[in-house]
Amino acid sequence: MNSNDTLSYILEQRCSVARFGDGEISLLNGVNQVFQDADYTLRQRLDEILKMGSRPELLVCLSDVFHGLDMLVDSAHDWWQGHLATFNQYYQEIGEIGNYYGNTMVTRPYMDFKDRSSAGEIFDRLKEIWRGRDLLIVEGYYTRSGVGNDLYSTASSVRRIICPSKNAWEKYYEIEKMIKLYGQNCLVLVMLGMTATVIAADLAEYTQVIDLGHLDPEYEWYKIKAKTRVPIRGKHTAEMNYDVGIEDIDNQKYRSEIIAKIGVE
Repeated sequence: MNSNDTLSYILEQRCSVARFGDGEISLLNGVNQVFQDADYTLRQRLDEILKMGSRPELLVCLSDVFHGLDMLVDSAHDWWQGHLATFNQYYQEIGEIGNYYGNTMVTRPYMDFKDRSSAGEIFDRLKEIWRGRDLLIVEGYYTRSGVGNDLYSTASSVRRIICPSKNAWEKYYEIEKMIKLYGQNCLVLVMLGMTATVIAADLAEYTQVIDLGHLDPEYEWYKIKAKTRVPIRGKHTAEMNYDVGIEDIDNQKYRSEIIAKIGVE
């Protein structure tokens, strides 16, 4: 699916969303990532979820890069060209299964594209998913999604569970338990790398769980009309600061939203 079809499907079906970007594909093929080691069990789970594909309560997503890369800026074009060449055989195996997939890039509609004119509409449609709903955000220590911007302004309420910013998979069962404790009747938004992909798939029958990935930095860059990636003060920034030197933030609203912490002080 393209991004608009993906959003329409999520809005109509109220389904959970598990995303497979380049990082998930690399990891399940044994390549360690900056924030997640290639744990054998995690690799197996990712492979299983991707090959099983979408079902009514879960939309599994792949990146929309199989019909050409001309829509991407040069740096993204070159990255994806190398990635597709490296993992071509695995993608061929996935293609032969015949599943249908949503578009992972729906949560990254701005920075990698030459034409950024549709990004605003995509962000607005994403905000419709949580309009009037109670949110449970499950995120890494430095993610701080929506802090300092209006990304979740349409939501009825926001609560947060804070998790490790690296190797969250080690706390998978604790995280799942907390989501079941606090997430009933909520829309659960998870930003924990590859762990989020598995959580969305495993809890799809419990409640709607969306793996949002790097949506917040994309939205921050869109808001300031950034031409290239720039660090975002007080937050994890995709492909930028690798959680080094990020300062604590004095935001009382954010602190009041935290209801639990797992594996962090």
